[in-house]
Amino acid sequence: KAEADVPRDRLNVIHGQIGLCTDIVRSAMNFLRHETQRFSILNINDVADACLNVSQPVTQKMSIKVTRELAQNIPICEGDFVLLRQAVLNLINNACQAMDDVKGPRELHVRTWREPEDICISVSDSGTGIPPELRTKIFDTFFSTKGVGEGTGLGVSIALCIAEAHGGMLSIVPTASGACFRLALPASHPTDQAE
Repeated sequence: KAEADVPRDRLNVIHGQIGLCTDIVRSAMNFLRHETQRFSILNINDVADACLNVSQPVTQKMSIKVTRELAQNIPICEGDFVLLRQAVLNLINNACQAMDDVKGPRELHVRTWREPEDICISVSDSGTGIPPELRTKIFDTFFSTKGVGEGTGLGVSIALCIAEAHGGMLSIVPTASGACFRLALPASHPTDQAE
């Protein structure tokens, strides 16, 4: 790229982030007012793609290998796209931070799939993992595995609140290494959908 294009690219990223922040504040205000009637029909793969696109500058800078495993023909669900995007972004950001000190390969894996009644998305990393004794505390508001003054301890708890507001759940999936979070949302059944 020509050097003249670099400032323009950076301005485009900043402009996109401002729009993202505006959307988040608007959706958070609606969420706090319990305005769930604003839910719309969405595809969880679109949420995954949006999150991976937004996080691309971070994953590239950290030399993280990103794997997308998005199920084809996945059923739709109902929800607030902006809030779900924020929940998944929180999980991706936590995964990236967990790999900050990793000397070996850094890998981020985002996967979607269908279960009998749920649409699921998982975010896993090749970080140091979550010690068993912290796996229940990790969902507590303001709890952080990072050092003092690093992190707010809100990322996972906000993702949990958003999942529950959608009638879903957020859980930790046991893995041999790293950490994996699974967000499950109720699937919209064909009888619930407009023709």
